Amino acid sequence: MRLLFLHIPKAGGTTFHAVLENLHPNKNGICSITPRFSIQDFINLPKAKREEIDLLKGHFEFGMHQYFEGGDFQYITLFRKPVERVISHYYYVLRTPQHYLYHKVAKTNMSLLDYATSDLTTELDNGQLRLLTGSEDPAITCTPELLEKAKENLRKYFVSFGIVEEFDKSLILFKNKMGWEDFPVYKKLNVTKKKPQEIPQEVRAAIEERNRFDMELYAWAREEFAKSCSTVPAIEEEVKILKYANKAFAEGYMEGLEDGKKALFKKYNLFGIGSKLSGALRKVSGAF
Repeated sequence: MRLLFLHIPKAGGTTFHAVLENLHPNKNGICSITPRFSIQDFINLPKAKREEIDLLKGHFEFGMHQYFEGGDFQYITLFRKPVERVISHYYYVLRTPQHYLYHKVAKTNMSLLDYATSDLTTELDNGQLRLLTGSEDPAITCTPELLEKAKENLRKYFVSFGIVEEFDKSLILFKNKMGWEDFPVYKKLNVTKKKPQEIPQEVRAAIEERNRFDMELYAWAREEFAKSCSTVPAIEEEVKILKYANKAFAEGYMEGLEDGKKALFKKYNLFGIGSKLSGALRKVSGAF
């Protein structure tokens, strides 16, 4: 089954790229859409080369499956609170000179409010809804009908979807849905820095209003996510183990683990993941 990871900008995707790099069994079948390898580059690949790809991941809108033969595919994605995503997007652009919006924003000292209400990009206008319906074209207006189309796509074509605010639980859900044998241990990547702790309420309200369909979609996704998690046996225990594992790797791998935790690590096949994880991190960290 071919997997397509639809990476919504500023929704935890860079970290998840590393998880996928680590856990995907066919390393030669991975294709990443990046600033150095565009969607058009992918489309221009010879047909035979495209058919060798069984994991396509990156910033692209729904519909990329049309460039593969047959219907043996499934999508996966992560949602984020719409207001927080737009705020993070703004501060990411400000600190990233290579971003396509940097000069229009940083060089003009554009405020967060002006940025969030601008027409610079449809990423700021119900960007999650647009990506999930193949509607990035600014000529397309977001409507209740488009919202229902997004829900239909998620039900029909997505093996699962997660929530950034519950990232660890999302990974455990994915692990169970996709049959990963190893645990999805990770290190956080591409975290936006230097964000103010307090955003004026009028700015938040303006972002909410402009992204009202994303707000509805996110609320629906949270409900569906909770339903999916309720079907996974021992999900809370597995989330706890993932947190232990991440802390252990961050603080020096398995040194000094308590005996009880070592037993749990053995139960969940966590020993021996470290070297594979570091390789995936090296490959992904510079790509997004």
